[in-house]
Amino acid sequence: MRSMKKFQSGATLLEVMLVIVIGAAILYMSIQQYLTYRRDADALQVQANVDTIFQAMSSYYRMNCYGTTDGSYQMVAGTLNQAISPPNPLPISISTDLIDNGFLTTPMPRNPIVKPTGAGTNGYVAQFNRFDPPQDRQTCMAGTNATTPLPPNCTDPRGVGKIITWKAQVAVQLNNPTPTEAKLYLNLLAGDCLSTMSGSTVVPCSTSGNTGTFVVWEKLPSSGNAKFVSDYWVTMPTVSQFTQMYTTAPILNLTDGSSLPYQYYLCGN
Repeated sequence: MRSMKKFQSGATLLEVMLVIVIGAAILYMSIQQYLTYRRDADALQVQANVDTIFQAMSSYYRMNCYGTTDGSYQMVAGTLNQAISPPNPLPISISTDLIDNGFLTTPMPRNPIVKPTGAGTNGYVAQFNRFDPPQDRQTCMAGTNATTPLPPNCTDPRGVGKIITWKAQVAVQLNNPTPTEAKLYLNLLAGDCLSTMSGSTVVPCSTSGNTGTFVVWEKLPSSGNAKFVSDYWVTMPTVSQFTQMYTTAPILNLTDGSSLPYQYYLCGN
């Protein structure tokens, strides 16, 4: 009888221990699932923040790739106009250049993936990178059967200008990652490369070596236009064409006897 009681007590204790182990396993899996969900949600927020900054930079580009013309037809060059020799890369202050000028409404919300006290604004760094050297454009004024812009048999090539192309770049500084974690976040965030800080800008992907604690994205400014929440976004190609025609001297003026100065082609992207 006593042995039976001991057996019954032991079996009950074993059952309790089994229930505890199963419960602990379920709790562990639930926590892991929550952490995975939380990480994915944080990554989606970072991507949304980056996309919002790109859209603001697209508007900034349209405002500053040429500049403005006042009532007396005097041109005031924008910050991206080659007439004022802007630095390359050109740093953009998210708080001053984008928020204060109305291209963004509020700062980016904090995110555990991004270092809150990092470079730029809350760990987000914006800049424009110019393609160097600029594309040189020439036309042929004389030659036998010269039917292309600059054929091999051209006897009088004439330089008409350089095409200035800027690429928008946004980078986020990860929150103290290991090199392995940085690679994982690069893939999770669908970035273009990893990079490091250099002065007030982040090294572009072309020379970054794909190492560092910054995840970098690069886009042409026009790539953000189609994502504008506006009824007028479909007119952007027409606006771009008008801007190009308005700010660029016709080819005949560049190559006739008056010989207008060599020019820069702006606002093309």
